[in-house]
Amino acid sequence: RIDGERIAVVDARFGFVTVASCGVVDSSEIKQIEFSPVLLNQDSDDDDKKDALMMVAVGLNGYVQLLELRSEHNKVSFEIVQALFIEPNLWTVRWSNDGKWIYVGGKGGNLHVLSSNKLKRNGDPIAINDRIWGVECIKMPPVDGDAARDSSVRSSPQNASNTTSTAPMLAVASGDYKAILFDGGSLQPVLQVMRPRAVRCLASHPTQPLLAVGDGAGMVAIVDYQMEETVLEFEVADRVNSLDFSPVGDYLLVGTDGCAFILYETKVSAVLRNAMTVRSGTEMQHLTLSAIFLDNSSLLPTITPILWHCATPCYLCTLPHVFCYFLRSFVPEDVQPGSEV
Repeated sequence: RIDGERIAVVDARFGFVTVASCGVVDSSEIKQIEFSPVLLNQDSDDDDKKDALMMVAVGLNGYVQLLELRSEHNKVSFEIVQALFIEPNLWTVRWSNDGKWIYVGGKGGNLHVLSSNKLKRNGDPIAINDRIWGVECIKMPPVDGDAARDSSVRSSPQNASNTTSTAPMLAVASGDYKAILFDGGSLQPVLQVMRPRAVRCLASHPTQPLLAVGDGAGMVAIVDYQMEETVLEFEVADRVNSLDFSPVGDYLLVGTDGCAFILYETKVSAVLRNAMTVRSGTEMQHLTLSAIFLDNSSLLPTITPILWHCATPCYLCTLPHVFCYFLRSFVPEDVQPGSEV
């Protein structure tokens, strides 16, 4: 987003140059934007729409806005194709894994489910009863016993069960000190994870039935949602704003109010090891881990913190700052675990 009132699309291959931009409905601050995880309109009779990439945006004006991005004759077009008012102060939006549904929530504490085709409401909203900080769509991994997880790192079971469903699930981060997991089909709650403060962010492990839960008390909990127990819990000292697992699940990234992000290694028996801490001049509001393949086909984790506002009060700037950290380029091979950079 640019200045909170426009959305820009940039080409990451060529210096992040802007290739298209679009204003938003009612010129209100955009809080979250997200590309569809799959290409939509593949069944359309319109050849142009078959190649279109969709994006959804929400903001404080209360509108859900569906945008279409497509390229014709080396020219990129970007426009709003549909907008629907939901309720004021929307904060988060998430596509379902198959791209058929859009989940929206915010300060009002209602989880709205919309079809991605026409933004049609799927029944009444689900009352969460407090601010919704985030939504995570979980594609549950196949159940193959506990071979991939070491029981030695588990805490005492909490309402343990032998849940073996592989249906998609939906997790909601609530200001009411809890994360709520819903069955993706029936949208009925199946599990609640209580925390000492408001739950601000969630991240699901890509290969194991694990959910990372970050809260305002500076705590991160790793929950096994099939066994319904807390696997691990640790403290990061500052309020947790963002969590993300690497694509193969071997790293967990934690962004905090303390002007730092912390990378934890999860390779050995799911035991988290503080790989390093990177300090910055501003709060870490949103971060994501990507991965690129090098010539030797090894996997290099890359941290991309997206900082939505400045930490220095006298520096008047509404533009988001984007920093890309390529770990191997500035971390010596002999760096010790837990080191600060």
